[in-house]
Parts: sequence; structure tokens; C-alpha cells
Amino acid sequence: MASVGIHRHERETLQPIRFNLDLRVCRGGSGLGVVDYDAIVTGIIALMERGHIDLVEDVAEQIIDFCLIDPRIAEVTVRIEKLNAVKQTASVGVEMTRRASP
Repeated sequence: MASVGIHRHERETLQPIRFNLDLRVCRGGSGLGVVDYDAIVTGIIALMERGHIDLVEDVAEQIIDFCLIDPRIAEVTVRIEKLNAVKQTASVGVEMTRRASP
């Protein structure tokens, strides 16, 4: 549940949001390319609990920035879907991909 959107009702009521992440992970010097998914989920929840965000694109950018802090993550694709935003659809949303800076 999150407060995302430009419409008044989206500012006043939390709505169900689906997040999907694809992470391309590089192996470090130790050969381990393990990412703590619980830490990523906890970070995303903390981002959403900061307060209202107007655009799902901004949410996606913030999640990507957060994930790329981990040096093992070379690329992030995030999909965000607003499940009840448009009655005629199952969901609407965005997908964004970014690679870590070299």
C-alpha cells in the first residue's frame, strides 16, 4: 500500500502497488554475488513510508538509486504497477532500467 499519484483521491487514500525488481548482480572479489533481498524490501518500504510521491516514475528512480548503492548490483529493472488506478485494467504502471555508473 502506498500514497502515489497526482489525483486528490490518490493523495488521501493509500492504494495497492505491485513492485517487481530484476537485479543484475556482479560477482565481487570473493566470488560472491549475493544480495540481501530483505534489506532491499526494507529499503523500499522505508522509501514509501516517507510520504506521498506524485509520480510512479519518481518512485522507480528512487528505488533504482537505492538498489545501485550496493556495488554488487550492476543493473536494476523496476516495474511498478498501480493495481486499482484505472477500472478498465488489471494495472497500469512503468518499467525502468538503469545500469550502475562505471
